[in-house]
Amino acid sequence: MGERNVDPGVVQGRLFQNAWNLAVFALVALVVAIMMNWRNSHTGYWIN
Repeated sequence: MGERNVDPGVVQGRLFQNAWNLAVFALVALVVAIMMNWRNSHTGYWIN
């Protein structure tokens, strides 16, 4: 197997993409939790 060199810009881009995905998923989870609690959902209570 030969060496596998990756440009640091590619690694940084991948990390930024992962951070963006995590932020979007967290925001969606937050909105769903707020909406379920706002509507006094028993499922929302147990999820939280």
